Amino acid sequence: MNIGDFLVCTFDGDSANPPDTYVAEITSMDPANEFFTCRLVDTGQEFTFQYSSNTSGPWNGTDDAGKNYVINTHDAYSPQAVDPSPQTVALVTFADNKRYLCYVENTSPEIDVIFYHKPYSRLSFNVDTITKSDWDTYTVGNKITSIEGCVLNNEITGSAISGTTDQILQIVASSAIARYSWKDRGVAPAGYIKGMAMMYARVYCKLKTGDAAATEMAKANTGDDSRDGLAWYNQQFVDAGMDNSVAGIDTLRHLFVLMIGLGMRESSGKHCEGRDAGASNTTADTAEAGLFQTSFNARSASPLLPQLFSQYANSVDFVDIFKEGVRCGSSNAENFGTGDGKEFQRLSKECPAFAVEFTAVALRNLRKHWGPINQKTAEVRVESDAMLMDVQKAVDNFNLCPLVR
Repeated sequence: MNIGDFLVCTFDGDSANPPDTYVAEITSMDPANEFFTCRLVDTGQEFTFQYSSNTSGPWNGTDDAGKNYVINTHDAYSPQAVDPSPQTVALVTFADNKRYLCYVENTSPEIDVIFYHKPYSRLSFNVDTITKSDWDTYTVGNKITSIEGCVLNNEITGSAISGTTDQILQIVASSAIARYSWKDRGVAPAGYIKGMAMMYARVYCKLKTGDAAATEMAKANTGDDSRDGLAWYNQQFVDAGMDNSVAGIDTLRHLFVLMIGLGMRESSGKHCEGRDAGASNTTADTAEAGLFQTSFNARSASPLLPQLFSQYANSVDFVDIFKEGVRCGSSNAENFGTGDGKEFQRLSKECPAFAVEFTAVALRNLRKHWGPINQKTAEVRVESDAMLMDVQKAVDNFNLCPLVR
């Protein structure tokens, strides 16, 4: 059993005969303290369970509201990225990026499945199209992204690393936002979502220490939509159920949600992106660079911005993560002008951690700097928020702050 696996379980005290089965995705594991967290695939209800030395169960735990639960029976399944076989377990990913575990009845002439969670819906697929369905959410004609075979994996080992940043990377790998196809941009490079998750962990830890830049990022919606990106995007956040009226962790996380969308619009998630070749801004002050196509003249928006430029001088923080799946042509390496403005372009591309923090502060004070913000084409995705929330919990559960600062 590991992060990203799916748990089919029954709960103690269920009066149904046979007991109802529930499916939960494993979202974190702590072998050192012998507990794991999971989320029901259908309702999103979250749980924490202690497995101790009794790896076969029953397991005691609580949900996110503090109510006690006991897992009576369980089986864990690991997706394998292979074609499903008849009379086996498989994982279906729908076009909305939601994933559900099912039992495969047949694979020819079509794939016929029955899902493990109530109401145990039956569907049939022809390649990627639903041809039969008794599930109101996914009707005939809707699409699936994939169906992959799974293997039983009930063994609990130390392979789910506790106390390292691999915990964060595993969360990203199993997240819906890592597979989301952004409008006009497609799926993000693997390193982009991982890098943004790592940077959220870093800034989250800085906020807990009272860091000035992180505090500025996390301030409440100012209401000044001519300057503050969160104020300008207020309706989009309201529609997504994200409240930014109070300064703190939630507002910081929602800022990163917006930035993930902005980076996909501006650079398709490529940390080394140079200026837009079709633009005429080629001075040291105005040439755009990096993930968010920010330019040096944005520094006037806050006294914190020149400080960040100095703090990150000669750094390459997290570039090894952001570069996964990214290829940049030689033209992107060119920097324009001279002096600090030219160095800003180089640093923005070679140190994505700097680009993230600089843009995060600037976005709260100079939102007109970015066309996709002005036009509201940077997407606000609840999947990003869910992933970052899992990262936040992992940072706290496994004391990761010393590793990401």
